[in-house]
Amino acid sequence: MVRFQVKACQNLRCCSVPLGMENGLIEDRRISASSVNSNWYFGAWSPFFARLNKQGAVNAWQAKYRDMKQWLQVELPDVMKITGIVTQGAKSLGKEMYVTTYTLKYSDNGIHWRDYSCWAATLNDIDHHAQHTAI
Repeated sequence: MVRFQVKACQNLRCCSVPLGMENGLIEDRRISASSVNSNWYFGAWSPFFARLNKQGAVNAWQAKYRDMKQWLQVELPDVMKITGIVTQGAKSLGKEMYVTTYTLKYSDNGIHWRDYSCWAATLNDIDHHAQHTAI
């Protein structure tokens, strides 16, 4: 399960501005995923639930499969320099769940993807221990 916020800038004077994953400025239709987990009681943990600090019983995106092939995609309205990703785990039936490893890729056409080379640190070493702590 994951909830997140993307920070970016369009020019050098306004870096690290949240792009709208938490407040809804990024529309639900611009958020997609490789798979979605669901059950008969709660329904689907849809991609558009991947919003930082989302409340409720279903409050994060959850992939159907727990493997390294799952992805979450956010279509940004303009070309931007990504300056940060804030992630947050969530609870599912009382159990804390969170992403421990991820990569950042970008595409101009949604078909050919490239690693985001300006990323300063490896994301594999981030501690995602607290479900309500944004990291």
